Amino acid sequence: MSASVPAASAPDPSATERAVEPARETADEESSSPFRRRRDRPGLGWLGWLVIGVPTLVFAGGWAIIMAHVGQTPGISMETRTVDLREDAAVVTYAVGKPKDEVVRCVVDAYDDKLNVLAEREITVPEGTAKVTAQETLETPRKATGGRIRDCHKA
Repeated sequence: MSASVPAASAPDPSATERAVEPARETADEESSSPFRRRRDRPGLGWLGWLVIGVPTLVFAGGWAIIMAHVGQTPGISMETRTVDLREDAAVVTYAVGKPKDEVVRCVVDAYDDKLNVLAEREITVPEGTAKVTAQETLETPRKATGGRIRDCHKA
């Protein structure tokens, strides 16, 4: 004996799905939000952060050391102290530090507002002195806007 249910009294499957569907969409929206932690995907944990963090810190420190010394000659330091600009000359006062047993050559120059070199002179710091402070007068064809010491290297 089977009982049959009239079609009018049977529950409408689409009405049940519609009632459940908004709740399912809300749950999907919450789980896909980047600001909510999903339970099915755990975080890195302290060991994961350690494995990523230590090499990153070492590489960043090494890169910082490399970038701090780029363009320098080890053991030689140079410094432009003052620049006196006149109409037809530039007087550059400079200091060079180096190992006492080496000869070092540098270029002292004067330049204009477009960084065109107007005058330059190569200077030599002799062996036997560790630090030299000196002054060079460079004759220029017109008024310079700056002067400097640059390109120091072992001779």
